[in-house]
Amino acid sequence: IMKILIAEDDLAFTEFIKKSIEKFGECITVDNGAASITAFMNAVNNNDFFDLIIHDIEIPRINGLDAIAIIRQIEKVIHPQKKEKTKIIVISGHSDKDNVIGCFKAGCDKYIVKPFDIVKLFAILESLGIK
Repeated sequence: IMKILIAEDDLAFTEFIKKSIEKFGECITVDNGAASITAFMNAVNNNDFFDLIIHDIEIPRINGLDAIAIIRQIEKVIHPQKKEKTKIIVISGHSDKDNVIGCFKAGCDKYIVKPFDIVKLFAILESLGIK
């Protein structure tokens, strides 16, 4: 069973995403960037890795860009022998080039601009091998 982390501070949107993708696996939700890093570290420490992270950018405590970069560093430094990286999809209201490029530089795999059709999310999940 897949393990999915959803980092989003809009509770209604979090529920929408969770209900839409919970058929793929267990969904854990957090509402800030610091909590997403903590959840990721706890999973690594328990050898129970997340397969997928869906992360917002404008999120309290630590922004999504920094949180993603830290998560990628944790993967690299603490668990280099793990071959398969956690897949990270950013869902953001920002479509400007700097934000998009920044997210890919930080380590995201896919970027979706809000609002979006859930079919688009499913297509992106499929492109990442998640069916």
